[in-house]
Amino acid sequence: MDHKTFNSSINIGISLLYTVLFLTGCANSNNDHELFEIKLSESKVDKVVVSSMNMNEPYQLSFFSLIQANNSGLVVTHTQSNSDVVLSYIDQQNYSPCCVEFTPLVEKGRGPGEVTDIAASSKSFNSDTLIFYSLAEAKFILFDRELKLINELNFFPGDVSVRHNFTLGNGKLIISYNPQVNENNKLLKIFDLESNSGVDVIEPRVPVGYEPVIRNIAGAIGSTPNNILVALIGDREIRILDYDGSQVGTIKLGVNDPIGEPFKINSQKKSTRATAYISKIEHYKDHIFVLYQTELLIFDRINFLLKKRIKFYSDIEDSSLSVSDFSVGRDVLYIREGRNNLYETVINPNWVQ
Repeated sequence: MDHKTFNSSINIGISLLYTVLFLTGCANSNNDHELFEIKLSESKVDKVVVSSMNMNEPYQLSFFSLIQANNSGLVVTHTQSNSDVVLSYIDQQNYSPCCVEFTPLVEKGRGPGEVTDIAASSKSFNSDTLIFYSLAEAKFILFDRELKLINELNFFPGDVSVRHNFTLGNGKLIISYNPQVNENNKLLKIFDLESNSGVDVIEPRVPVGYEPVIRNIAGAIGSTPNNILVALIGDREIRILDYDGSQVGTIKLGVNDPIGEPFKINSQKKSTRATAYISKIEHYKDHIFVLYQTELLIFDRINFLLKKRIKFYSDIEDSSLSVSDFSVGRDVLYIREGRNNLYETVINPNWVQ
C-alpha cells in the first residue's frame, strides 16, 4: 500500500474507549432521509437461555478488542500481559461445551502475520474477512473464513491510531476518528483500499478543543452490502449511510442524551464521560444484529424493521446477563459478559426469517 498516499488522505487519532415483522418500527420522511422510529416500550422481549463456555485455563479477554466469529469459530484477544499469544480461536467444529480449548492464531512478534498487540478488531459484513489492528505496528492483519492469513496492511507508526471502532465493507475501511487530528474536522473516514483514496464524513457535534469531545466518537460501526451503520456515543440512534458517505436514514431507538453547551477543561482527567448505548453492530443473513445496552436487537436490513428483542440468561431464574459483546459464527451466537465469561447458543431460524 502507498503509505504517502494514505498519509495524505487520513491521519487518524482516536481516544481510547473503552460498547410480527413490524413489531415496533415506522418509517417517516426526515428531510432527505428516512427515519425508522422503533418503539421499544411496545416490543416483546424474548428470553433466551445460553450455555456457558467453560474454559480450561485462567483467562481474561481484552477490554479493547471485541470478539469476532466466522464459519471457523470464535477469535478472541488475550489480555496482553503475561502471554506470548495475541489472538486465539475456538474451533467451532471441534468445540465441546465441557472443556473449551484455545488454539493460538497469532503470536507476539514482528514478522509476517505477527504483531505485538491487538488494539481493535472487526469483520466484513459477510464474515469472509476478520480484521485485527495492531497499535504498536500500525498494521491491519486480515484472515479468511478458514482463519488463514490473507493480507497485511502496513503503515508508518503514527499514521494510524485506531483504538476501537472500524469496519470493512465493499473493499472500504470505515474508521471513526477524532476531528482534532483530521484536517477536515470530520468524524468518519471511508477509505477505499483499492484506489488509496477516501472521503471524510459526519460533522462533529462538539467543536475541536471543547468538551464533551467523547460525543464525537462512534460507539459502534457496522456494515451491510448496501450501507454503513454508525452509532455515536451518547446516542440511542443509528445513522444509515451509503458507501459514498451520504446519510440515507436513521434508526431511532430512543432519545439521545443531551450534549449541552460546549466547554473547555484544564486537564484530560476532567474529560466528560458518556454512555455507549449501542456498542456492536453485525450483519447476518440479511439482518442486522445490534447490541443495545445489554439486549440484542435484530432488524431486517432492507426495511430496518425490528424483528426480535432478546435478553440472555444463564439460568431463567436468575437476572439477565450484562452482555458486553457478541459475534455471530456459523449459525451460532457467541456472547461475552465482562472479561471472563463467554456463552454460546444456536441461532433460532425464526430470528432471521
